[in-house]
Amino acid sequence: MIKNIFNLFIVFILSGNTIYANENNSTKKATQLEMFLFKIGFTSMLHDIKNQKTNITSNTNDIKILQQKIDYIIQELDKLKSDQQANILNSYKQQLIHNQDNSNVLYSIDTQSINIRQYPSLKSKIIGQITFNQKIKISFCNKYKWCKLADQNGYVAKFLLHKIEY
Repeated sequence: MIKNIFNLFIVFILSGNTIYANENNSTKKATQLEMFLFKIGFTSMLHDIKNQKTNITSNTNDIKILQQKIDYIIQELDKLKSDQQANILNSYKQQLIHNQDNSNVLYSIDTQSINIRQYPSLKSKIIGQITFNQKIKISFCNKYKWCKLADQNGYVAKFLLHKIEY
């Protein structure tokens, strides 16, 4: 609507300049019209700036709301992660409890010897050996089939052992 009014005044100025071109005060009246149009244009520009500020404020508020939503999602993911970790920990505890019930079970090997590893991995340092028909106790075996020795530090591969009940 403001643009329509502005266009109407431009047409008015153009027609006014032709009407007053022959008169002595034409310069003065054209200047008054120019000032009037300048005032309308300036008012329109101020109105546009106000609208832009409103949009910027609205966008800033939207960004704050989105940031709050992102923070909430991250908190929920952290809760889920800690819940999953707790479930995994409980599962490991249950496995350990089940595997620790080996008080009446001994193990031996059928090969010449096997290596005792510092950690449950083939890449781990060898810290000892178990020889043929030597009997050992196991504290627990993990899900990767590595068994912790009960009487000493170290791990052995489960597939190399067989149970001897006494």
